[in-house]
Amino acid sequence: MNATVIGVLVTLLLFLGCAATQHTDVSSPQQELVAMTPLPPLSSISRPGGLKLNAMFRLQNDGSVAEVKLLRSSGDPHWDALAIDSMKQWRFTALPRETAPVDYWTRFAIVVQVQEQIVMTLGELVSPNPQEADSLYVLLQNGAQFDSLARRVRHGISSRTDWFFESVDIAKYPQHIREQLTKLRVNGFTLPLRVGTNYVIYKRFKSDDPR
Repeated sequence: MNATVIGVLVTLLLFLGCAATQHTDVSSPQQELVAMTPLPPLSSISRPGGLKLNAMFRLQNDGSVAEVKLLRSSGDPHWDALAIDSMKQWRFTALPRETAPVDYWTRFAIVVQVQEQIVMTLGELVSPNPQEADSLYVLLQNGAQFDSLARRVRHGISSRTDWFFESVDIAKYPQHIREQLTKLRVNGFTLPLRVGTNYVIYKRFKSDDPR
């Protein structure tokens, strides 16, 4: 990867409430961030530790973002407006279907850092529970082919388990997923990782041959 290709890395930290803050947290089930769209480019970030923002997200039951408010600005109103447009496309976990319709605010600290862009060709095995994910992981350890296993699982064991591969900028994933993906070598796969309400095994393929 060319070192001149720069991406914006985002880390979210949930505020759990503090006596020193001027904020009243909403007592609603917490929806976790599962996918991000890129924030606008930054030419540089001179502050130690990156650019730090405070944001309020108004979330809906399906995990979509209805509204975003920045409580701590970047200092550039134009960049702030573009960042808000991007964050409106972020996705959080959906609430259980039986949950009554809600529309609530939750507050996050956002740390924005400039880094070299990392693009990988990844496959995913997505399972609805840890038991099924662990079974798939054991099969992979015992030599099962990832793509063959994925087709078998998708059409046989569980219709709720899916598979696909694509080249992605790993900055789209939450921090705990990014940390594991950066350790993957070609043809390696992760342990089952919790992503919202699902459990995902990621495999890294060669960029020119995702099989």
